[in-house]
Amino acid sequence: MIGRLLKNKYSIIGLILIIGMVAFIYSNAHEKSVPDVDISTINEAVAPTCNYSAASPSENRMIKRYYGFNPNDYGEMYYYAPTDTMDATELLIVKLNNESDAATIEEAIKDRLEMQKKAFDGYGTNQTEQLNASRLIVKGRYILFVVDDNATKAADAFEKCF
Repeated sequence: MIGRLLKNKYSIIGLILIIGMVAFIYSNAHEKSVPDVDISTINEAVAPTCNYSAASPSENRMIKRYYGFNPNDYGEMYYYAPTDTMDATELLIVKLNNESDAATIEEAIKDRLEMQKKAFDGYGTNQTEQLNASRLIVKGRYILFVVDDNATKAADAFEKCF
């Protein structure tokens, strides 16, 4: 009798595990893949929403200075840096070589955002509002980080590229 109960108990557990694996595989197989988009196309769509259309992207050394990583190690990027020390607005568009690097870049962006929030805390009311309303979107190999009064418009433009 006990042997039969144990056998049934293990059968139920096995069935639950099989159903869970099938559901996991099904959900991963049916995830919408992100199409390959040229980063310049994304930049052309996003930058004008933030009034960066007349500005030139910053050099890679600025990315290394503010985010702590070498852009050449990760892929293609456009970065519009703050224009002065009292400016919080910035735009970073990334197309990674490897999707597996997304977590590293996302963490660097979050660190930058926290550092900026601390820097403007207490006296930069408009900058703090912009930082709190910033948008960070990770879509496969693509990342958008925007701090701007029009961050929502920039995020919408980024999403429409896919």
